[in-house]
Amino acid sequence: MENIMKKVLLPGSYDPITRGHIDVVRRALLHFDEVHVVVFINPHKKTLFSAEERLALLKVAFADEKRVKVGADSGLVADYAARNGISLLLKGVRDAVDFDYELPMADHHKTKCDLDTFLLPCDPSFRETSSHAVRDLIEEGRPLSALLTPEVEKEVRRILAARS
Repeated sequence: MENIMKKVLLPGSYDPITRGHIDVVRRALLHFDEVHVVVFINPHKKTLFSAEERLALLKVAFADEKRVKVGADSGLVADYAARNGISLLLKGVRDAVDFDYELPMADHHKTKCDLDTFLLPCDPSFRETSSHAVRDLIEEGRPLSALLTPEVEKEVRRILAARS
């Protein structure tokens, strides 16, 4: 029997990567040999962190995990998947709003690109965790430790301090 490496792609904006994102990746590692966590750059989306900064945050978040491949891409998810031999996308969903957004995207990827999508409900303890919430806390000058790992928070603080 052929040993097939099971790879999955977890695309996102990661502005910044949160404890919730990291939890989805860690859970994916229980089922896949390799998880690609990729910042997809949307020039029409306003972000707090540049693509380079978001990639740096991914590197910090997964520095200890060789099976996580981090990257950034300005192309299409389907093209990245094809270049890397990936036929499955993974998306974490927190609630019905996320589900309603992700389902049509999954349909598109299946019908247009022949990519299947797994929708993984988030751990209930991360239901309120979002990159938007982190950006709000940064704007308000409040602690980030509930939403970011210590390593990621340190890097976020370093990036923000370098801008001052």
